[in-house]
Amino acid sequence: MIGQSKFGFFFSQREAVESIIYLYEVARAKDKYELMKFDSSQRVSTGMFDENWTRYVIKMATGAGKTKVMGLTLVWSYFHKMYESNSTLSKDFLVIAPNIIVLNRLRKDFDGLKMFFDEPFIPDNGFDERDWKNNFQLTLHIQDELKPITGTTGLITGLLILII
Repeated sequence: MIGQSKFGFFFSQREAVESIIYLYEVARAKDKYELMKFDSSQRVSTGMFDENWTRYVIKMATGAGKTKVMGLTLVWSYFHKMYESNSTLSKDFLVIAPNIIVLNRLRKDFDGLKMFFDEPFIPDNGFDERDWKNNFQLTLHIQDELKPITGTTGLITGLLILII
């Protein structure tokens, strides 16, 4: 089409997602002790985190595309769990919004999961002989609008967005 350029993620978005994947896949930094090796600020200590779940933190400026990075990371985790044997990643996610303004911004992208299908987050079916778009079966739950509980565990599965 005349006047339209091919969609592409910003460098900062690609770099953020690639950093997370590098830390998990290549550096195998999957706990706070391993991740601390990559803290160049020297201001973070393992004692700051009582819990044992892994945290991959990306620092990005306002308007740099943090929501897209989060979406790309969710897709990567989802398919890693689905397609990689012995994956420790998840197909279920919790996103916590700090206030109603951020929640409403997240809803704009996440409602109907349109962000995942309107932008090139998910490969076309047939790529690498897999049904990517058909296999991406995420259920979106928004605080105060929870859908019926799914799965055999009785836990809410899919993508849950809460405000705290």
